[in-house]
Amino acid sequence: MRYLITVLFCAFLFLMPFQEAFGQQRSESDDFSYALKLYNEKFYDLAAQQFSRFVNNYGYSNKVAEAGYYSGMSLYYLNQYENARREFQRVAVDFPKHDRAADSWYMIGECYQKLQNDEEAARSYEMVKLLHPQHEIAAESILKAGNIYQDLKNYEVAEQLYNLIQTRYLESTAYFPSILAQGRLYLERGQNSRAIEKLDKVLKSDGSNLLKAQAWFYLGESYYDQGNYQLAMPPYQTVIKTYQKTLVYPQAVLSLAKIYLQQEKYEPAQQLLNEGIQNNPPGLYLYAMNEYLADAYYLGGKFALAGKQYKTSSEDADSSRLILRKFKLALSLHQQTDIFGALETLRGLVLEAKYAGLPGFNQAKKFYFQWAFDAGKYEQGLSALFTLENRNSLSMEDLLWLTNFLKATADWNGIVRELQPMIYSENRFEQKDQFIFELGYAREMLQNYQASSELYEMLIRDFASSEMAVEAKKRLDYLYDYYQVDENVGIGRLALLIGDVINRKEEALLHFNLGKVYFESLKQYEQALEQFKMTIETTSDPSLHVAAYHFIGLTYQKMAYRENISAQSHDALMLKSKENLSKAMENLTAASDPDVIAWHFVLQGIEADKSSTSKQAGYYEMLVKTYPDSPLRENWFGALGKLYAQSDTTVSRALNYYNKVVSEFPASRNLPYYLYERALLYLKSDGSKAAEDFKTIARAYPHSYPAAKALFGLGLIWDADQNYSQSNQIYARVATDYYYTDLAAMAKLKMGDSFLYSKRSTEAVDVYKEALKTIELDDLVLTREFTSSRQAEISYKLGKAYFDLNNWKESRHYFISYLANNPTGNYRNDANYFLGVLYVTINDQVGAITSFEKVPASDMRYYTQSVRAVADIYFDMQEYTNAADKYKVLATFIEDPQQKADFQAREIVSLIRSGKKSTADQLISTFEKSYKSQTDHRASFQLEFGKYYRDSKNYDQAVRFFNAVKKNYPKSSFVDDADYFLALTYIAVNRHEDALDILTKFPNTYANSDNLGAVLNTLGGIYFRSEKYESAITSFRSALDKPLTPEVKRQVMSNLIKSYTFVNFWDAALALCRQYIETYPESEDVIDKKILMGRAYVSLNQVDRAVELFKETRLLADSEREPEIQFYIGDAYFQKGQYENAISEFVKIPLLSRKTKLQWEASALYYSGQAYEKLGRINDAKRMYAEIVKRPGIDEVLKKAAQKRIKEIEQ
Repeated sequence: MRYLITVLFCAFLFLMPFQEAFGQQRSESDDFSYALKLYNEKFYDLAAQQFSRFVNNYGYSNKVAEAGYYSGMSLYYLNQYENARREFQRVAVDFPKHDRAADSWYMIGECYQKLQNDEEAARSYEMVKLLHPQHEIAAESILKAGNIYQDLKNYEVAEQLYNLIQTRYLESTAYFPSILAQGRLYLERGQNSRAIEKLDKVLKSDGSNLLKAQAWFYLGESYYDQGNYQLAMPPYQTVIKTYQKTLVYPQAVLSLAKIYLQQEKYEPAQQLLNEGIQNNPPGLYLYAMNEYLADAYYLGGKFALAGKQYKTSSEDADSSRLILRKFKLALSLHQQTDIFGALETLRGLVLEAKYAGLPGFNQAKKFYFQWAFDAGKYEQGLSALFTLENRNSLSMEDLLWLTNFLKATADWNGIVRELQPMIYSENRFEQKDQFIFELGYAREMLQNYQASSELYEMLIRDFASSEMAVEAKKRLDYLYDYYQVDENVGIGRLALLIGDVINRKEEALLHFNLGKVYFESLKQYEQALEQFKMTIETTSDPSLHVAAYHFIGLTYQKMAYRENISAQSHDALMLKSKENLSKAMENLTAASDPDVIAWHFVLQGIEADKSSTSKQAGYYEMLVKTYPDSPLRENWFGALGKLYAQSDTTVSRALNYYNKVVSEFPASRNLPYYLYERALLYLKSDGSKAAEDFKTIARAYPHSYPAAKALFGLGLIWDADQNYSQSNQIYARVATDYYYTDLAAMAKLKMGDSFLYSKRSTEAVDVYKEALKTIELDDLVLTREFTSSRQAEISYKLGKAYFDLNNWKESRHYFISYLANNPTGNYRNDANYFLGVLYVTINDQVGAITSFEKVPASDMRYYTQSVRAVADIYFDMQEYTNAADKYKVLATFIEDPQQKADFQAREIVSLIRSGKKSTADQLISTFEKSYKSQTDHRASFQLEFGKYYRDSKNYDQAVRFFNAVKKNYPKSSFVDDADYFLALTYIAVNRHEDALDILTKFPNTYANSDNLGAVLNTLGGIYFRSEKYESAITSFRSALDKPLTPEVKRQVMSNLIKSYTFVNFWDAALALCRQYIETYPESEDVIDKKILMGRAYVSLNQVDRAVELFKETRLLADSEREPEIQFYIGDAYFQKGQYENAISEFVKIPLLSRKTKLQWEASALYYSGQAYEKLGRINDAKRMYAEIVKRPGIDEVLKKAAQKRIKEIEQ
């Protein structure tokens, strides 16, 4: 019994640890299952806590990595992205070989994207590629990284990643999305032809509906970006018809609708958008569709419907387009004369501080004040302006509106209050002259004539070139005509008059002098009139009689021109003026100043009967003739110059009088005006004389009214002479010195033009972009409503400036924007032509043809070049039928005989290459009759026939035509081509000695031939096949020194690299491989060249560099090439005696790589065996050879070789 107890106790002690361990294991499993259940039930907060406890409690568990991953996922779904990232990072770093390590790196990228740290996100996605390239999520991670780099405009890296997916992960779900993304990338870079190739590949795939819908959509976008709307429409229509259930559908609807709007097809746009809205797209697209539908209604004149849709689209309060939508809503209400509704809509925008500075805000504000002013809603306008003023957000434009509203309400003190601080500010702003005028006018209305006149005089003096200075002069004249500005004026005359009384002068003279005091000093015209009439009644002096009638006439004129007088009263007073001036003229011989009376009579008569120009000139000519010594001749000469300048037939007379006034009155205050008017006339015949007058004004009279115009005119003259550096300085001076004039803004644009024409394109871009910053170029309604033709032209010029900077993307954007918004604009042909050139430059043949063909035959500036470009593109694309058609068109309207012959010859060559031999023969017959001396072209026809027959493998005919060129046209520029192609034909028919004879003699026979490089390449190939490697290398090297086409140069470099490897010139091979990859980075054999570089490194005993390069190359390779590159990694170690490393790399091929056409698996096992033998591990070597024998799929020859090696070892 005691023994039994002892046994049981011992057993208990033995089993207790196992029971405890089993219980703990059970608790661990339960805790993990519980946490996972919480996660699956989406109790993420509880799950996160439970997984965290699990990690803390069971740190030794093999489920810690899994728990950490799910902890991160729980936090991710709770939007705790930073905490989630830390959990994923812990799993990825602490458990690098766990299955969840790759998933964690992927989720780290997701977290960084949520945290808006795109660069870190991309790096995290790439870690999957680097550390876990075989993981199922690797391709998706690479795609994500590529998308981010594409969004960051790092197109080169993005493209590399997409290429990696397309070469290494052909079976992954990311394969076709990567092709689609690459198509979109090419689209963003303006490489439309390449984009179309990629998208077409997706469309021909068995990808998902979403993928194909996206491809169709991007295909439409590629054509749209080219401005080819006809080709863009079908892809959009395909999406709309076939893929309505995808998110691409609303995008296609919007894009197609935009085309309809630009083409003014408003009803189709309305139908399309209504159908799109009925499909209930997501909110973002729904609001956009409502806006486009409203645009369609607005542009179609249906303003009520437009307003309704704009209201609906404005319900998206978070949209960046909210201001534009509400602005357009206000426009539609205004079009319906709903002024109240329009103003209320805009008021809500204007008074919301959060909208200030956003696109469209300033335009909306401007129209709010304009409409309020036009509608007489002065108090409403003032209320808004005072609100802005209280926020210190009143701009100078706003202050000008405030002045207008105060003026409309006759709040003159308010104007003084607002403007007084501004006019004495040292700041320069374009409204300053207007502010001074308005302040002067307000002072005038407050009857403070002295202060008013001082302000007008300041404006005339300091802002002389302003249009407001002209108005100020009128107001100043009015003040001096009707008000006693200076109370001291007239005191002297009154003193003289008192003296006359004391001295008992005759009564009539006293009346006359008193009248003059009233007239000239006191501005009391009724009293003056009374005194002048009393003069007539009391005098018998004929001269005083005439003088009194003269002043009576002038007094009636003054009374007639008082402000606020009725038209009827004006006409009556002017009639009385005429009657009295006529009476003065009747007794003109008695007058002391007959020239003055006659001049006033003429002026009055001209106004009264609205005399024609010729009649007015006759009056002035009469004055000049009658009073040749009158001091008034300056006025008459100036008037005659202005009258005669109005007709091209009397320019010489105008110049004659301006010359007179300039020479006879050099001290006149009006001299700048006379010089300016004369310069305008000189512009018609002698620009140099005009320039001299402009210079004189700018230099001697910078504070005169014509000064700014003169400077601007001088700039135009320099522009016409293409002296852009001079004109730019002139325009800069206008913009700076005369900042307050309208010419200042024009001068800035002209500076942009001079920058553009002098190839200072960066500076041109800055000027034009500043000018366009207030225009919403991407909104069709606002663009068409408010963009002037001048502003539209800026869009074109901006495109041209970017064109000159080789910034193809921006250039295309502005050209297409210009064409879309101004289909009949003055620069449409320029834009289409340069778009064509742009597309040629970026190798987009389809876009180039589309743009060039829009240039009409009526514009010979570009038409010939456009047709020639299209013909050449078709020729280069080997579309010879189309090329022949275009060359035929060119030949019909070209007049130059040589050019006509050239184009006809190109047509014939195109016909031969397209196989239309009979048509070509007919044209050749005509050509030879018309151009007997054109032996070069005739030789080219024979050469082309030879090449045609060679390509058709009719070698006898080919030889006949090549020999015909040599025989009949030995001095033509095509004889070397004929000899070269004859040699190629001999090679094809195995006449190698004949070919070698031609090729070896070729360099001496045709020392200047452009075929020398190709000949030497062919000769090198013959030497190489004959194993004469040194001779081959010499030929290939010589070929590289000759002119070569890009394709032939690529062949020569490749051939030379291969030749170097056969003679173990590894340094030379390595250097040339680098040059090859740099020159042809997208060539299909780049991987081959990288492999060769790796082999070169091995041969040069640089194993580490070789292995590094092989590993980099392996990432770029597809699954077919991957085992090969893996083998080279092992072989590199093997060649240098690092057998353990070699075995480690070799065995990865049968273990990890897929089956390929070449037997890399067998090679890897065989060389593993060889490495084991080198290490003396014979059994392991036999095991590797045996693996070759027993593995299925390995070639029998290799199996026999392995069996043989086993026997050799055993013996």
